[in-house]
Amino acid sequence: MFTNSDGSLDGRNERYPKLAQYSDPLKAPEREIVGRDYEISQLMAAMARPELCNALLLAPAGAGKTALVQAAMLKDVKRVYMEVDLARMIAGLSTPDEMAALLKGLFDEAERFSSDEHVELVLFIDEFHQVVQLSAASVEALKPVLAASGARGIRVIAATTFDEFHKYVAPNQPLMERLQRINVSPPDQKTTVEILKGMARRYGVADQFYDDHLFEMIYEYTNRYIPASTQPRKSILVLDSMVGWHRYSGRPMGRDLLADVLMESTNVNVAFRVDAVQIKKQLDGAVFSQEFATTVVAKRLQVCVADLNDKTKPMSSFLFTGSTGVGKTELTKQLALLLFGDDQRHLIRFDMSEYAREESLDLFRSELTKRVWDMGHAVLLFDEIEKAAPAITRVLLQVLDDAGSPTTTAVRCRSSTPTSC
Repeated sequence: MFTNSDGSLDGRNERYPKLAQYSDPLKAPEREIVGRDYEISQLMAAMARPELCNALLLAPAGAGKTALVQAAMLKDVKRVYMEVDLARMIAGLSTPDEMAALLKGLFDEAERFSSDEHVELVLFIDEFHQVVQLSAASVEALKPVLAASGARGIRVIAATTFDEFHKYVAPNQPLMERLQRINVSPPDQKTTVEILKGMARRYGVADQFYDDHLFEMIYEYTNRYIPASTQPRKSILVLDSMVGWHRYSGRPMGRDLLADVLMESTNVNVAFRVDAVQIKKQLDGAVFSQEFATTVVAKRLQVCVADLNDKTKPMSSFLFTGSTGVGKTELTKQLALLLFGDDQRHLIRFDMSEYAREESLDLFRSELTKRVWDMGHAVLLFDEIEKAAPAITRVLLQVLDDAGSPTTTAVRCRSSTPTSC
């Protein structure tokens, strides 16, 4: 829909009804766009091509595809940028093939707009794979438009994720050849920190950050504990939540508030603190005659408390060995109880005898992923691991290799006096 600067409807709505109904002027970015100079240059060069002047932005969700187009719009003042609303177009269809006629009408109007208004028109189509997914006729309607975009005074910027691209767009080679591919990588730490600093200035909390340390912690923690999402979106969401709590409760924008926000959103306690010396005494009081085992566990925890452990790996990995009844499982339960306050919810136990068959590998992977996702800060117990199928053991070796093998410790629980288990 076209509007004037005072918010009133523009007369162009009547002259270009399809453009008015199915697209809107691209909004200016809400925050400063930093670290995208090269990608903006790529996009501008693609639109300067004399014939095939279309671009396809590829990036994970949340990496900043729309923000990149918005940044280009601020720089490219000679063109008019419109964002096509695919959801609105699809909602009005009775059959998928009607999309082809709708797209043709939209682009015909876009060409007339460019000619009548004496300005090149840029159409931004986010979630572009939906057009391809909808019907083959829609793709065929797009091809001639994209092939003659330069002559028609139209520029098309499409955007989708890598997964959707490989599934829907890449198999159609003629369509792909009409779009200049631009990969938009998630920003690095330095760029993400600059984005967060801009947010802090915008929302009036910048004076509470003495340096970049807290911003860097947001970046590191979100990378570690929110792996399914992408930068900068996940860091932005965490800072946004912190600002919300700050405004509501008056709490300072500090490490404690960050820890509570992450606990709220990921169920991970990054403010985790233990007294390793005290835990040694508590373990000895619950698991009898295992002085060596509790000493090794306590020493490893002291390394974690001192913040000397590898942050990309678990705090520790132990292999408890020993005869039945010496206290291996009980030591694990007591560790969960002392670290997290309970030995039920924060102890994720797998009876590996249930995964003795090779075909149980997929089930094990699924269960492990689901339970760790639900409770990321916990003690994992793989009980009776020797009974697991070799394929599952190999998977666990890979997990340990990427998640704690340098800190894996074999601890033999010796047989002696009766234990508490």
